[in-house]
Amino acid sequence: MNIFPALIVVVVFFFVLVIVLILGLFEYSKKRLEHKQILAAMEKGIPLSELKPPKPQPVGPSWIRYISVGVALIVAALVLFFLFSGLNPGGIVIAILIGTGVAWTIRGLLHRKYELKSQQAD
Repeated sequence: MNIFPALIVVVVFFFVLVIVLILGLFEYSKKRLEHKQILAAMEKGIPLSELKPPKPQPVGPSWIRYISVGVALIVAALVLFFLFSGLNPGGIVIAILIGTGVAWTIRGLLHRKYELKSQQAD
């Protein structure tokens, strides 16, 4: 019995886990520092509106981005399907990509429909 493929899978999962943990610790320390700054500002009497800048508004309609991502995921899944010629163990990845692409495309179409209705109401 060859243990080499199982060892590769364990190493890959280990590296993914390490990357996720590092990113989580970085995000945690960033939020902790932000919380300390907010508390210090509150103690000094500075209003929170001056501490945090407002979030920038998205440029252009969001439905275009959703449809573009959905179509790109579907195309990537079809390329992988034809590249690996059928359903093999990578078929699960292909199915996930197609499902996610379809979901993003539907989300974009629904956002487009809602934005068009809200523009007509104005």
